[in-house]
Amino acid sequence: MPDNSQVTKSKLFNINMNKRAFGILVAILVVLIIMGLIGFYAPTVFFAILNFFWISLIAITVIFLFLGTLVIIGMKSEVSRILDFLLEGSLTVIDFIDFLREVIHNFIETVKEFILFAVPVFSVLAAFLVYMLLLYVYKTVGSQNDVTWFTVVITFTLIFLVGVLNRPVLQDENEVKSWIKQVGERFKFVFNDSLEVVIFIFFLTLDSTNLFFLPDKLNVPLHAMLGDYDLMKRGFTLNNHLRTTVILIVLAIVIEIVRNVLRVVVGAFIYYRQGQMQRVTQGLNIRGLDIFKESIRKSFFDLKNDLLRFITFTTFLIFVFLLFPRLKLLAVAVTSLTFLLLDFVFPERFSVHKKSTDLVSRILGTVFKI
Repeated sequence: MPDNSQVTKSKLFNINMNKRAFGILVAILVVLIIMGLIGFYAPTVFFAILNFFWISLIAITVIFLFLGTLVIIGMKSEVSRILDFLLEGSLTVIDFIDFLREVIHNFIETVKEFILFAVPVFSVLAAFLVYMLLLYVYKTVGSQNDVTWFTVVITFTLIFLVGVLNRPVLQDENEVKSWIKQVGERFKFVFNDSLEVVIFIFFLTLDSTNLFFLPDKLNVPLHAMLGDYDLMKRGFTLNNHLRTTVILIVLAIVIEIVRNVLRVVVGAFIYYRQGQMQRVTQGLNIRGLDIFKESIRKSFFDLKNDLLRFITFTTFLIFVFLLFPRLKLLAVAVTSLTFLLLDFVFPERFSVHKKSTDLVSRILGTVFKI
């Protein structure tokens, strides 16, 4: 009976040989295709390459005949030394080719490291281009039309995009990441942060009439009416429309409260199921009500820092935007509604184990120690 290990090795050897043969055939085919393309698009270069190969073949033939003649006339030892010299020369060429390969490899690695280092710059530039495009489109529409509903649409689109880009993703910490994946993740990380800054600056500057990088025809006052409610008036103005301003503020805050309460409830149910399983498997004498109360405490404790960030940021945003036209308060309310929709589209956003990693959360955590 043949040894299975020997059979396996034989099969692997045949597979490797087939792969090498196919590789050589593919290389020959690629060379023929390249030569055909050169011959079609650059006949002069094609014939120059052919002449070079032809002269090389003639030279090899002449050397071969010369060496054969020397052997015939009795100079075998001299021919042997010449062959040794040609062999060493060939090996030197191989060493030189290997050196070139190493140089090219090191050059490619250096370029890859530089690209990885420069990725944040490209991410910021990409975000800046997004800002310029947003502002140009918004100002173009606003120079001729009421921008109330356009602001709602563009706010929803931007916030939904940011929510999709920042959605929680499970990652394997032991995964060996390729260079392309490292570049992609680094670009995405910096671009997401830059995009958040871009959106904030966009809403701060969308009503400005003194943007030097825009043409004069776009630096015009905007018009935004919600019925008879002028959204371009400042938010703290005391008049008959104060009630609408308060409604916008209350709507934004209440929606955010609902979002965070839902996160606590979802986390509590997760802990509750774990507690129930533990009670059954370990035979604990604990009431279901006590398990649920403890689950709420755990969920609230896990999300306490996120809740503090939410309270701080929302309060800061409301106070700042009260100094600006009410249109921006409408944008805040639309933002809250969009985030609520995102929570239901991506339920993993409710998870108590997914800590906030967005730029705002990191800044608030650093500045206010929360």
